[in-house]
Amino acid sequence: MLRRDIHRLFDDGLLSVNPMRLRIDVASDLDEYPQYANLHDQLLTTQLRTEQIKWLDSHWHEHREPSRLDRT
Repeated sequence: MLRRDIHRLFDDGLLSVNPMRLRIDVASDLDEYPQYANLHDQLLTTQLRTEQIKWLDSHWHEHREPSRLDRT
């Protein structure tokens, strides 16, 4: 479960999880908000099932293009 604000950012693609590294990627659009910017590159602390990683991969490819928001 995600907090409402985090869930909204995730749905909007401003926050994503790199499926290869399992690290949080926060769009540079949120740099002025330290409570979100500080999440950037944090490792997930929960165990994920294979289907969850596949879903994160789909989300990643939908919202992260090489020329867009990815800062890693």
